[in-house]
Amino acid sequence: TRTPQGPATLRLSRDGHDLAVAAWGPGSAWALEALPRLLGSEDEPERFLPRHPLLRTLQRRFVGLRFGRTDAVVEALLPAILEQKVTGVEARASYRAIIRSHGQRAPGPAVLWIPPLPERLTAIPTFEYHRLGVEERRSVTLRRIGALADRLEATGALPGAEARARLQTVPGIGAWTAAETGRAAFGDPDAISVGDYHVPSLVSWALAASHAATMRGWWNCSSPMPGSAPVWCVCWS
Repeated sequence: TRTPQGPATLRLSRDGHDLAVAAWGPGSAWALEALPRLLGSEDEPERFLPRHPLLRTLQRRFVGLRFGRTDAVVEALLPAILEQKVTGVEARASYRAIIRSHGQRAPGPAVLWIPPLPERLTAIPTFEYHRLGVEERRSVTLRRIGALADRLEATGALPGAEARARLQTVPGIGAWTAAETGRAAFGDPDAISVGDYHVPSLVSWALAASHAATMRGWWNCSSPMPGSAPVWCVCWS
């Protein structure tokens, strides 16, 4: 990742109940200080009170599961924007190409890469984005977030809903992109990816054994479950 103090790489390894951490790079001190947040120290799983039997079973099975936060807003926006209106395979290919062509090697012994600097996203010309599999609409949005990087990073200090609303003031960032970014960068458990192509059917099959369902924001349902971004309200049509 790229921290305010520079690039950093973390390696986490678990041994029973213990966690061993190694860090490299000029941003390693910042990354180590932020590690508890990355591991979900600010999450509040007690807010999630599921009513569906399957959800209660999963909650017991995965006790201790937490939403972590990276505190890296532009880094989370980059893949989210690339995933707009294309397949996952296409988005990952473009993400890999951008990082390899315009990012930098991460510190440490492993062969890892860090996404481009915001100013680099702004400087990449349209024809180069096209070569990397990104059409003009998404490339314009990527250049825009590069230019607004400082303002976007500041949203991390806001409450989840306010942060997502602030992200959506930027043209090219809608509710879906803001939610994808919010879960990664803010650890926002209430960030629901409205309009996702696959999630409505997935959830309706899991919770109702039916494909005849549509996803609506939990705020539109009669009994919302706060703190439950991976759990979607399913409304039958």
